[in-house]
Amino acid sequence: MIINMRKILRIVVLLYVCNNASASLHPSYLSVQPSIKPPSFISVPRGKTSGNNVVDPIDSKLNNAGIAIPPNFSNSDVTIHHLREELKSRLLEAADEFMSMKAKSDEMAVRAQELSEQKEKEKWFVLRILSKILRKITRRNNSNPKKIGILSKEAFSQKNLDVGAAGETVIALAEELSKLNPTAVPLIGFKGQYGAPPSESKLGGYWKLRFTTAADASFSASKERGIISTSQVIDARKGTLTNVIDFEKGNLKGFRVVVQGEPFGPDILDLSFTKIHIFRKSRFPRLFGHFTIWLPSRLIRFLASWGKQGAKPSGPYLKIRYLDNNLRMHTTDKGNWFIQSRLD
Repeated sequence: MIINMRKILRIVVLLYVCNNASASLHPSYLSVQPSIKPPSFISVPRGKTSGNNVVDPIDSKLNNAGIAIPPNFSNSDVTIHHLREELKSRLLEAADEFMSMKAKSDEMAVRAQELSEQKEKEKWFVLRILSKILRKITRRNNSNPKKIGILSKEAFSQKNLDVGAAGETVIALAEELSKLNPTAVPLIGFKGQYGAPPSESKLGGYWKLRFTTAADASFSASKERGIISTSQVIDARKGTLTNVIDFEKGNLKGFRVVVQGEPFGPDILDLSFTKIHIFRKSRFPRLFGHFTIWLPSRLIRFLASWGKQGAKPSGPYLKIRYLDNNLRMHTTDKGNWFIQSRLD
């Protein structure tokens, strides 16, 4: 009987010890202790595993891109915002560098043209005098070189610009940034699209062109025209996109190309060129300072859509690749890039 009591006491002691041991293994004691806390850019809920931890793919992309992650970044939304802002900064810096290089190239071309003309004048001075005398006698004036106007075919090339390595860097950054587009439906509110008022459209406003690969939207500076500024005004209520081109010098002050936009899905605008406003210097500005050229947009669209079928618009269109409160990027049906920042 005594032996049995000893066994019973041993069993009670063992049960007590086991009960205390199980209490020490409560889930609250299994959490990661501060001494072994994973880095702030490691997120447990989702992603690929790295050892015993789960690495957030967005955070990994930040590390691979060489972007520093603040120590308090653990929320993926905040991390995406940080990556987006970093890419925007790099993109605009690269675009400004490209435009600066282009401006220097244009300036060198203008100087080379002036030197060439000066040498040509000195070289053929006697022949020009004889030519003038001959023209006065025969009253012919067929030897004048053809001048290239700002609206002539030679002034606009339909081919893409050769942007070089600097331009390719801008395009690569734009491609990456477009993957982080914060606006899922860029055309919401445009002409009341999706039931939203035009005042809620992010497209509406005054935009400055920062970069483009389109030859017909790029103007080189010259001694006749000086510096050329290009921008765009979007009226979300009327659904118009007005391209604004102004010249520093010359009789032609500038012109406005009015384009009507029609939503074609959540991020595609079908375009119809309707008219061109031309502004020029004149002694009688009310009579001759401004005139309008109306374009046969329906005929143009009909000819452009002849024999074409598919899910995309048959005529010219643009696809919005990125849109936030101060930056917009889109590509055209010809594959050209446009990057614009808000001015208003």
